[in-house]
Amino acid sequence: MSATFTYESPIGKLLITLSDSGIKQIKFVEDETNGLEIVAHPSHEIVKQIQEYFDLKRTAFTLPLDLQGTVFQKKVWQALLAIPFGTTLSYLKVAQKLGNPKKVRAVAAAIAKNPVLILVPCHRVIGSDAKLVGYSGGLQRKQALLKLEGFQFQNSLF
Repeated sequence: MSATFTYESPIGKLLITLSDSGIKQIKFVEDETNGLEIVAHPSHEIVKQIQEYFDLKRTAFTLPLDLQGTVFQKKVWQALLAIPFGTTLSYLKVAQKLGNPKKVRAVAAAIAKNPVLILVPCHRVIGSDAKLVGYSGGLQRKQALLKLEGFQFQNSLF
């Protein structure tokens, strides 16, 4: 049962797309959603778990994902799923965990194509110098997600 709907999270509107296999996409959208105004019911399991995350009642998700991408992208996204709540890794560390520290740029490119924001926690990947870099939802949202998870910022990161 494929479906697409919106959910107003505390840091912006999310467009959520489901396939028969699981969550295919979660991305931030501005007010314009091409006429789509289907809002998820608060009891919907996806909305429930996302809201629990924002309410600090959930640190991991138990939702089925339908990640569409290359074999390499899927490996990177799986590595992101292993980053615990409240912790961060650099792009280099992710590349090292995948066994090839020279693939930092490829890792960054795969992370940039993450189709399921928040659930696949690409917001937990930061620059080697601990600066916030790259987030398709915007750096302010990345900062808000990390702050929610208790990440301590050193000075201004922008």
